[in-house]
Amino acid sequence: TAAENIGAMILGVALWPAFGIKGILFPLVARAFGLLGSIIGIFTVRAKEADNPMKALNRGYLVTTLLCAVGLWYSCRSLLSAPGVDYMYFVYAAWIGLAMAYVFVWITTYYTDLAHGPVKRIAEACKTGPATAIIAGTAVGMECVAIPVIAICAGIYGAYQLGAASG
Repeated sequence: TAAENIGAMILGVALWPAFGIKGILFPLVARAFGLLGSIIGIFTVRAKEADNPMKALNRGYLVTTLLCAVGLWYSCRSLLSAPGVDYMYFVYAAWIGLAMAYVFVWITTYYTDLAHGPVKRIAEACKTGPATAIIAGTAVGMECVAIPVIAICAGIYGAYQLGAASG
């Protein structure tokens, strides 16, 4: 995350004419809100012995995501407002990033949880021998990268369009 922040701060230097020092500080402030949201979200992860642990983890992730969404809105409003620039485009672009993170949680859960088809298919293939297990695992491995690639492309395209429309 340090490398990402430094890269974003370097991009902030390129935006100096529009935002000044605020463009450089924005990545640090946004990350700080993310850390605070994560800390609060951790405290919401509680599960009873009989409960599904993923339910508690998903609740914590949802709380963290919502807090980060508010923090990003405040960061963009405070630091990326400038004459002729509508900061809400940056808020929407940041929210696309949060949505992408949530999409990746769903995709990961689908391809790794025992309750879903891919894991069941691999387990079923294991009954007939190691060769079919390897083939089934390889097939699922190849399949599971398609949706994330499409999601990443959609997220990049959406964020780019919002940035271009921001003024």
